[in-house]
Amino acid sequence: MLTRQLVEDGVDVKCSFEPISFNHQNNQGTTVTLENKTDGSQVDLNFDAVLIAVGRKPNVHGIGLAEAGVEFSEAGVTVNDNLRTTNKDIYAVGDCCSLLQFTHNCDLQARIVLYNALLFQSQSYRSRPLPWTTYTHPEVAHVG
Repeated sequence: MLTRQLVEDGVDVKCSFEPISFNHQNNQGTTVTLENKTDGSQVDLNFDAVLIAVGRKPNVHGIGLAEAGVEFSEAGVTVNDNLRTTNKDIYAVGDCCSLLQFTHNCDLQARIVLYNALLFQSQSYRSRPLPWTTYTHPEVAHVG
């Protein structure tokens, strides 16, 4: 549904393609060469600007986690199903402890930590359905 809408809006959607090279021609813009991962064919596209999304990684170094007894790695802070770290007095939420790095997930985690830490309950993060929306037109929603 979203792909159909993007095409109707004039977007040229290229699936199963991988960028091979970028060639900048001073006043003539830039060209990207894409290779079709299915059949190996190549196509050149001209553009004015490119947005490259490379992802995020948790910033957990140099903030005293080891000294506080909180286990962590390059992937982030280690938490259990209740979002408690290896220091029983510290919880973690959000991008620093989850593979799902978006606002809806952080909101769900924060609510669970509030219950667990302040109301002394034991709600599990992994057993809760996660509703989220991709802000496009039309919006795409998902629960689970």
